Amino acid sequence: MLPIDIQHMSRKLCTLETGLETSLAGASLCLIIATPDVQETIAGLLTEQQLLFERRGPVIALLNHGDQAQVVDLLRHRLIDLRPEEVMVVSEGPTGFGEWRSLDEWWRITETGWFDEAIREDACTTWFQPVVDTTFNGVLGYECLARVDKSEHGRSGRRTGAEILDAARLRGEERSFDAHLRKVALRTAAEFGAAGVYFVNFLPRFIYEPELCMAETFSALVQSGLPPSAVVFEAVNAGDVKPRHLGVIADSIRARDCGLSLDDLSISNGGRQLIYDLRPDYIKLSSALTADIEAPACATAVRRLVEAADETGTTVVAKNVEDVTTMENLWLLGVHVMQGSYFGRPVPAPDFRQFDLFNLTAALERPETSRQSRN
Repeated sequence: MLPIDIQHMSRKLCTLETGLETSLAGASLCLIIATPDVQETIAGLLTEQQLLFERRGPVIALLNHGDQAQVVDLLRHRLIDLRPEEVMVVSEGPTGFGEWRSLDEWWRITETGWFDEAIREDACTTWFQPVVDTTFNGVLGYECLARVDKSEHGRSGRRTGAEILDAARLRGEERSFDAHLRKVALRTAAEFGAAGVYFVNFLPRFIYEPELCMAETFSALVQSGLPPSAVVFEAVNAGDVKPRHLGVIADSIRARDCGLSLDDLSISNGGRQLIYDLRPDYIKLSSALTADIEAPACATAVRRLVEAADETGTTVVAKNVEDVTTMENLWLLGVHVMQGSYFGRPVPAPDFRQFDLFNLTAALERPETSRQSRN
């Protein structure tokens, strides 16, 4: 949380008397600084780098247009001991209004510069990770995972879905980009056409009116040619969303004959009641439960979720399954559908032959006594 004094200065700049547009006049960005000592330090650094600036009360206004990244990088490397909350950065956003961010967020924005280029070049792709049904040793479907393959500073790099959405959040584009990723996932799934269902993620906190917010997604579904029954829309962090709101979204999804999955469920976030209230087609267990499955508390939580799922006809999926011990413990608790690197890592094309299920086959052939001995 920002100190009270800098919050006060931020509010003061927004008043009619001072006017943010006046503070930003002729400036590429402004630095709002909490203490005089820090202001002197920053002014000295800017002078040393021969950057033009003016002091406007508690504000240092940079007058060199286009030097934003240079200034942020300078502060990042030269003010190592500076607390990020001691400096706020203000600049004119693309809409012409001021954008306020902590210095820490500006650092992170400069580190995610690949995002803007990825958007311009439409460099987002979808990779697929198998969801395996161990009862028949086969692939039930695939989770659609966003990726960006983009070089930065001369280095190639692959960005995960979490990194992509974090970069979008920093730019205030998380809602629109979440919708964009759904369209890419549906289009790519249709192009490869592997058998099975496709889990397409969405962020429910941004779906305030499903028929409006998911209109482009539903249109993309029709255009893809995928049968609706082959698409399962998966609510990310479902336990953090009000059940009534999830219910409205669920109605809209089911009206199109698509499946519903609730991700990251546990007992502590109300997952058991969500199963009874919404009766989803699938739930995915919280990664924390899978990671510590041998702990009695986690095993009990999984067992209670499985009981609720059995009563409502819901399929339980365990994700992040990395080894045979985890798999066998999940079996004993009644979880038979899983995904994780033990079965197959995400790949660009959902071809069944690309997933080596030898590990699963070998585990299924183990003597029953060896599994029970782990209980």
